Amino acid sequence: MTGGGVTATPSATLPLQSCWTDHGEYTTPEDGRPIQVRFPVVTDWDAWGVPEGLPRYFVLVWEEMLDSETLDTWQVRTLNTRLAIDELNAAVETALRYDVYRRHVAVILQETYEVARVDTVVKRSHPMLLKFLAPFVNAKPRDIDLGALRKRVHVGREMLRDYWSECVALLKESLRGEAKEKRLVWELAHTIGSDACGRGMSPGHLKLLGGGLKTPGSDFAQRVDVLLAACSSAPLSYTCVMALPPMREARVGALDSDTCSAERVMPPLRGASGCA
Repeated sequence: MTGGGVTATPSATLPLQSCWTDHGEYTTPEDGRPIQVRFPVVTDWDAWGVPEGLPRYFVLVWEEMLDSETLDTWQVRTLNTRLAIDELNAAVETALRYDVYRRHVAVILQETYEVARVDTVVKRSHPMLLKFLAPFVNAKPRDIDLGALRKRVHVGREMLRDYWSECVALLKESLRGEAKEKRLVWELAHTIGSDACGRGMSPGHLKLLGGGLKTPGSDFAQRVDVLLAACSSAPLSYTCVMALPPMREARVGALDSDTCSAERVMPPLRGASGCA
């Protein structure tokens, strides 16, 4: 696990071979049972054609934050600044119709401000967004001027019109940088992942797309471009269907008779459902 910027390392008190398998799975010395900590070794990275440094860290973060077994703390974020400001806009519009909703506006406003406050893209390109929201953050729900807040939220949404492309450009720049940019790579991976999830993509699908980062045959920068293009594409429409098993013929006979009858019966369903 990357642990939000800290890469897992082998135990300092036990021999290396007693803790780590050849493919980087940590095992407990007591029973040898592997636990799910992925730490690829050099031969893995070379086989995948992933360059040293931040590209490898990005691959680890992408896999970790989208894996269903990852602890909640390190899973992909549910919000980024763009999603938060959209949610705030919807809350304000609702509160203008139903005054009782003011309390929700206050909570969402505080959450939006906290998300934006630590957002590197906002701090670099849109610092005015924080100044726009700040006067309302600590106000009591009944004291919030919804009309004034609505105007500022609309301006904020316009500011973030190119938020996705700004995140992508900063990520590409960071992947070419030094190790000091590791925390930024982690943040941007989560920001891009949450934005894609906000458009309807599932973490499982995003993880599947990330598999292309470990597919050799092209420059790593091109693989990143392919991943980001797929994440920014319009959601696909799927129809959920259930595959019914074929009918089979069963014979039902009486114990005291040589006669029997045939009937069509349905075998038990095995939960064969999916998407096509």
